[in-house]
Amino acid sequence: MLAAGCCVLAHGAAAQETDQEAMVRDLLSNDPDRVISALGRMPMAAYYEFQRGFEPTAELVEALVATYDREFMLGSPNYGAGSLARGW
Repeated sequence: MLAAGCCVLAHGAAAQETDQEAMVRDLLSNDPDRVISALGRMPMAAYYEFQRGFEPTAELVEALVATYDREFMLGSPNYGAGSLARGW
C-alpha cells in the first residue's frame, strides 16, 4: 500500500513537472493565445498566489518574469494592449 502511494505521488510530481515545461514553452512562445492558455493553466489559489503544494520550477518563474517584462513593454499588463490584460 505504501509503495502504491509513493508511485501516485511520484507520478503527480512528474506530471506537474511536465506541465510546467509545457507552460514555460507557451509563455516564451510570444503567441498571445498560447500565453493566455499557459496562464490559465497556472494553479492559482488567489490573485498572485499559487495553490498550496504547487512548487514552480525556476524555469517557470523566469518565464513568468519574461512574459511580464514583454507585456510591460507592450503596455501596462493591467491596462494596456498586452496579452496579460486579457487573461490571468
